[in-house]
Amino acid sequence: MRRRWPIPALVLIAAGAILRLVSLALCWGKPLDPDASEYLLLAKRYSFAHPWSASYREPFWRGLVKAATGPFGYSPDALRSFTTLVSIVTLPIAWILLRRLAERRGLGTRIPLIALGLLALSLQLVREAPRGLREDTVLLLFLFVAFPLLAGDRSRRAAVTIALAIGALSVIRWEVATLAIVVCALFALVRRGPALAPILGIVLLVALSGPWLAANRARHGDLFYQAKVHSTFYWKLEQPQSVRQQYVSPPGVDPPVHLSWSQYYLDDLGPATTAKRTAEGYPRLLAKLVASQGVPRAAAMSTLGNNQNGRGWLVTLAALAAAALALGAFAATRLRRRPEGAPTFLTALALLVLMAAPYAPIASLIEMRVLLFAVPLLAVIVGIAVDACLPERVTARRPAVAAG
Repeated sequence: MRRRWPIPALVLIAAGAILRLVSLALCWGKPLDPDASEYLLLAKRYSFAHPWSASYREPFWRGLVKAATGPFGYSPDALRSFTTLVSIVTLPIAWILLRRLAERRGLGTRIPLIALGLLALSLQLVREAPRGLREDTVLLLFLFVAFPLLAGDRSRRAAVTIALAIGALSVIRWEVATLAIVVCALFALVRRGPALAPILGIVLLVALSGPWLAANRARHGDLFYQAKVHSTFYWKLEQPQSVRQQYVSPPGVDPPVHLSWSQYYLDDLGPATTAKRTAEGYPRLLAKLVASQGVPRAAAMSTLGNNQNGRGWLVTLAALAAAALALGAFAATRLRRRPEGAPTFLTALALLVLMAAPYAPIASLIEMRVLLFAVPLLAVIVGIAVDACLPERVTARRPAVAAG
């Protein structure tokens, strides 16, 4: 017998869809972000006859953009509509996975509803939906990596599911696919995830993204050219204007590169500076991620300014981090009374910390859309914490009064 979806879940999904459509309507006809405009330009040049052609942008994403916008003349609004649709479709899929997680872990019915509420009403997700960027698609795929790990599912089916998601991520956002493989390997080592997942993930990553990486090597002489593009981008943000000008390239043209991530963190910054930035960056990064769900980015920028190293930003982020730690500590004490939620809470927190690790040293430089895929983990953490702070539900029925 098919289970009916609870009315609160349907209401939240509908509300989330409406908010995203309103956000799309407000953006309709306006210029795209530079990255989204570049996706359209690359999509025009993309050929399905040569799907793994060299480029610093992943091949499957270029193909998706071409398929979604080509029939409509590569219209910016077609791209906006496509990413908005992906964001809306993510909500019912997230609910199904949240409900399965709750059933497997014995979390009750309230936690998945709270988590779904955050995903549906998050201002960050609503804002990002019509921007025409790949982050919503990455979030959707990452659900199928995160939830089997959260559920502690070590079956072959879970391993295949995770590996397929990693394979798709490798040709949409390669860095997230590699991070997912590392995290899955760590979970497998501590027997909290399927041992087959990282092995199959590597096989699919090589099979699907290997020809593209080889094409980049043939053109640029570097197998990981696309990774160097990103590390060079963040490196140059901290350089003088004269240096930045040396690495400017027209839209759609493969940019020059200077250094890899390891060279950036270990040689340019140095181990001591990288360690210091990581320690300082984690609270900043997590505070920004939490604040992004309820504070519009434009409001934050207009109030605190664009310099995230300024006093206003530092004080605000420090206060947010302290508040988040205090609330987390309070929730942890409450979880002692409901131990069934503690393992999932800690697993979600560990996943969030691990997936955010490479971005902590550059926390003051990145846009939070880079971590959009981690919002479902935050939703699970918040759902469990809020549920632990609420009164327990009374499930026993009042005994019937005898007729007299």
